Amino acid sequence: MPIEDLYCPVRDVPIFAEEVAKSIVRVGLANPVIIVRGPRDDLVAQIKERGGSGDNLPDTPVVNCVFGGTNRITAARRLNYTHIDCVLMPDFTLGGLLQDLQRASYNATKATSVGTG
Repeated sequence: MPIEDLYCPVRDVPIFAEEVAKSIVRVGLANPVIIVRGPRDDLVAQIKERGGSGDNLPDTPVVNCVFGGTNRITAARRLNYTHIDCVLMPDFTLGGLLQDLQRASYNATKATSVGTG
């Protein structure tokens, strides 16, 4: 997807984003960015169900809301990417399940690479 079409509701962590950029250069993008895509009103309702306001979503009919991958997007921008691999999810619950799987995969790889797993 075009990076410019993605809305990041949370801030990146610059030091981590730099490490992600180095990793992308070395081995490529390991996991696609998780996007919860849907009509703005539906996403606002989902956010409110989770205790948020949803007021900060873009005022567009359909929103591509980054659920997992803000640092990957920052890294891709630093590398002058215009597009990034994404997986589209219909809601935040499914996005959370996929994010858990991605994190488990990352943690397993990290543990193995330092000889602890």
